[in-house]
Amino acid sequence: MTAEELEVAEDYPEKYKTNTKHEKAALDLAENYRLQYENLFPSRSPLFIAPKNEAGIEKVISTFVQVDLWKSNKFNLFLSSQLYCNSKIFIIGTKWQIL
Repeated sequence: MTAEELEVAEDYPEKYKTNTKHEKAALDLAENYRLQYENLFPSRSPLFIAPKNEAGIEKVISTFVQVDLWKSNKFNLFLSSQLYCNSKIFIIGTKWQIL
């Protein structure tokens, strides 16, 4: 990093400039996965798992979505959530209107 980049990096919060022990463990797992992937599929393009952030520190990009259930049981069913959204969103002409 250049002196100018280091000066700008000082303005970032501490979590941008360091990794927690959990992030370090995730980086190790990601690197292990990347090495296995490259070994199994050498002709494919490399994975984009842990790029450097604005402060020049490697951070893992999460590639999964964790299910989060709503407290209301209505949202656990697709039809109920569809009916809820239909009752709140109306299309008038070409404009959306949310109640």
